[in-house]
Amino acid sequence: MRTILLLLALSIVAPACQYAPPAASPRATIAFQGTRVIKALDLIRDFAIDGNAQTPPIVLTATTRKIVTYHRAAIILVHDIPSGWKQTLSDGLDEAVKGAPEGQKLAPYVRIIKALLQEIN
Repeated sequence: MRTILLLLALSIVAPACQYAPPAASPRATIAFQGTRVIKALDLIRDFAIDGNAQTPPIVLTATTRKIVTYHRAAIILVHDIPSGWKQTLSDGLDEAVKGAPEGQKLAPYVRIIKALLQEIN
C-alpha cells in the first residue's frame, strides 16, 4: 500500500519539477534548465565512475576518463555561457562516448541527456 501511495505521489509531483516556475525571470529559467542538465550529466558520470570501480570493471578507465573530462567541461560551459550550449553539449557527449566498448551500457544515459536537451527552449 505504501508503495502505491509513493508512486502516486511521485507521478503527481515529478511533472511539476520539469519546468521552471512561471514567475521566474528569464535568467532564473536558464539557470533552472542548466541545473537539470547538470543533474542528468551527473548520472552518466556517476555510472562511469561506479562501473569502473567494479571488479571486474564494466566501464574501462579510458572511457571513464573521457566521460569525467566531458562532464567537467560541460558544467563549466553551462555556467559560463548561459545560452547556446545545447548543441555543444550534445556534440561533446557524442564525442565522449564515440567508440566506447561500453556503448550499450551508456546508451540509456545518453538518451536521457539528449531528450532533456531537446526539450529545453
